[in-house]
Amino acid sequence: MCGLGFVSFTDRVTMDFMDVKLWVKLPSEILERTLSFLAPPELCRFRTVCKRWNYLICTPEFRFLCMQNARQDGCFLVARYMIRGEGEQDPYADGHFDKNHGWSFLDLNSRRWHTIKQDGHDVFDYFNIASDVAMDGGLVCQILDTEYGYMSALPDILVSNPIARVSRILPPPPCPCYTDTSKLNIVVNNPGRNFKVLVIPNSLDLKTAGSPFLVVYDSASDQWRCSSFPSMPQMSNPHISIDVQCSVFLGDETLYVLTSAGVEFAEEFLLWSYNHVEDTWIDTGVSITGMELIYPQLIVSCNQLFLASWWRTSHALWLPSGDAASQWSYEIRKINLEDKTLTRVFNMTGEIMAHIFEMPAQGLDQGWDSALHQGLLAHAFGLTAFGIGKFIVLICEPDMGQYNSGVAIVYDRSTSSWDLLPKNPLIPFNFESGLHKLWYRKPMNLFLPVNRLW
Repeated sequence: MCGLGFVSFTDRVTMDFMDVKLWVKLPSEILERTLSFLAPPELCRFRTVCKRWNYLICTPEFRFLCMQNARQDGCFLVARYMIRGEGEQDPYADGHFDKNHGWSFLDLNSRRWHTIKQDGHDVFDYFNIASDVAMDGGLVCQILDTEYGYMSALPDILVSNPIARVSRILPPPPCPCYTDTSKLNIVVNNPGRNFKVLVIPNSLDLKTAGSPFLVVYDSASDQWRCSSFPSMPQMSNPHISIDVQCSVFLGDETLYVLTSAGVEFAEEFLLWSYNHVEDTWIDTGVSITGMELIYPQLIVSCNQLFLASWWRTSHALWLPSGDAASQWSYEIRKINLEDKTLTRVFNMTGEIMAHIFEMPAQGLDQGWDSALHQGLLAHAFGLTAFGIGKFIVLICEPDMGQYNSGVAIVYDRSTSSWDLLPKNPLIPFNFESGLHKLWYRKPMNLFLPVNRLW
């Protein structure tokens, strides 16, 4: 793990404040304990202090200590980036990206951006720019699409540790998991550093999928298994399609899954919980009117479940151009599992959201006027929501030169106030000769590899 290479976009932390003589005299136990509380960017820089520190930071015992002392809530917003230089080849020409790529990190405590550049060619040269990601416990999970497959004719599932710049392709799942229809989740057990990957192979029209509802990979056994199937009354109705909208982990064992059932437009959303240890499904009894929701996302904050979505404030079927934004608002509602109700905690009108997230006027017209077609609004506005402690982060993901600005805000639920986060220095960019995409998922801690998995 000697290839760490954090580079700070802001002022670098120096060691001028440190009394070198004092630190040299410290016993190894005290030094180890003190350094273990530092964030990974500082650890990477402090490896250059002396051979003693470098050796200490690279030992498995020290890395376990870092995990024990890590904050409970993740403090890094992690993004995978790709940049294609001006005049370089078309990435679609032969399935190979001639690009500069790596990882970008926002420390939510210091609000500093860092980057790790990827050296040379690796598996990410075959990275599908349209694929989804899942993150937890310092690991990133990704489905590599068939078109850019790596060593396989079917999509591969890749797990990587960005700070260590190492990756691992999992054994083939029981059924194909394609990027455009699969829902991906990963959960890491920090004490043992084992992880599980849960994939819903086909989230569109479950009745005709012909595949398991969910497949589970366990790193401890290095094997996949198929889950049981939830009991859905709508499955017997040939006129109703059932789709999976989103999913999220609450704790280490329970995955919550939001399904929609309806014809053309979703008429009803149902919330399910799945215990991957016991392989059991439970209908939570939470039901949401689907006609009011577009691009729903389940998020977890302070061990509580929330639903973030665009909500329609008017049921007019035809919206005049220029007035469409007033028909929509972005809301976050707490899901009260005990009484099966939703409580609004955040609300912004479409006009305010468009202003804050720097959506161009042409994007506003196209996005809002097409909002009745599910997915167009999400594609044009691309908001992704995450929970971290008492805070909720909303970020407009840059996506291949669309209208997504990369602007991010953090909402404090305890004070009902919000603030702008610093924009990634990789933005602004030009699609024709620059950044293709930044993938963001929920904030997490970053860890150095500690066991045989890597």
